[in-house]
Amino acid sequence: MENKVQHFSKLKIKKHFSTKTNPILFPHVIKTEEKAINIVGDIFTNVLCYYKIYRKNKNTIYYSEYYNEGKSRYKKLIFYMLGNLFFRNKKFIVPHLLGQNTFKRISNKIFCLPQLYQHKIIDIPVERNDGKIRFLYAGDISSRKNCDFLVENFTKLYAEYPNTELLMIGKMSDLNEKYKNILNIKNRGIKYIEKLPFEELEKKYQESDVFILASLSEPIGAVVQEAMANGNMIIVSNLAGASCYVDNGENGLIFDVQTRNDLLEKMRFCVKNREKVLKMRENAVEIMRSKYSIFNQKMLKELYNRFLSFIESE
Repeated sequence: MENKVQHFSKLKIKKHFSTKTNPILFPHVIKTEEKAINIVGDIFTNVLCYYKIYRKNKNTIYYSEYYNEGKSRYKKLIFYMLGNLFFRNKKFIVPHLLGQNTFKRISNKIFCLPQLYQHKIIDIPVERNDGKIRFLYAGDISSRKNCDFLVENFTKLYAEYPNTELLMIGKMSDLNEKYKNILNIKNRGIKYIEKLPFEELEKKYQESDVFILASLSEPIGAVVQEAMANGNMIIVSNLAGASCYVDNGENGLIFDVQTRNDLLEKMRFCVKNREKVLKMRENAVEIMRSKYSIFNQKMLKELYNRFLSFIESE
């Protein structure tokens, strides 16, 4: 692409990640080209290389994956007090709607820049006739990911419907007996794989029907896009940033972490409604192709034009 900018310091981007730092207290400036690209995602390398964006921009832009939905009232109050003091009406780029909902209380200059998908998207999900519903989770096996809650609910489901299966893929972040125990109980339909290369992981997605992300706190989950691109219906918690990818009832279901048995009910729905699950799997693929694929040139052009207008606005 022509007219690439050689000095990214012309665009001042301050960033943070919610799992590491507080956005108000510990922002830091990213000056190098490589790091600046990584902040906004490799998928926007070309867009951000247009010289006119940097030539006309005079404002600092804050990129944030932070959101405080579901956090304590005390933390929310601190966030809004400091936010209004230091960041009132500053520009923010956020990757999901939860972040947009958070920062709109501080500023009306917010652009939702979604994470786009750079890999192949399957043509159509495979319809299986073996009578089994396969659930999948991929990611760290940890408390923040709410894995014990997922296993607890699947165990109840399996007692009712032994034609179900849960595959969990990921390293154990919490090296304690709890996670070793919950994954080592046999004869309840749970399988565990510690690590797979991406090509093998894609195959596991394609062999599954429903991807579950039960996280208690998560800015944005790339695994949800991977699952949708490979034909999975999604069940996601209302506290995960990746819930922005789910049109409830269209390509998946959003469950309330604080509502007892809500996840279990969503899983039961999948077992009882095979045709609807297949339809949601098909919808997931189409949504990825139309809204989030890096290869969708029409969508990219529209997104770029809106992004450029945001950058150049006062």
